[in-house]
Amino acid sequence: MSSACEPEGGTDPLPYGIAFGANVGGRLDNLSAARRRLLAAAHSPETARFSPVFESAPVGCPPGAPPFLNAVAEVRLPLSPPAALALCQE
Repeated sequence: MSSACEPEGGTDPLPYGIAFGANVGGRLDNLSAARRRLLAAAHSPETARFSPVFESAPVGCPPGAPPFLNAVAEVRLPLSPPAALALCQE
């Protein structure tokens, strides 16, 4: 039986809900790159689901910080939780 903590390649695809956002640089370009990266790693890209992009005010940021663009993904990844986190932090 496989474990959810095994390295990639050793797990059945796990469902992940991933929130992501950007408030610096090309915000929409950054979100698009994150979406492409998740789809490239997905077990079945055609089943991945993404929310619309929405803008939110910065909370807990220094005064004058720009607003965030945000989205959420639901995707099955053939990665352990630590490997999925590493993918998201690249």
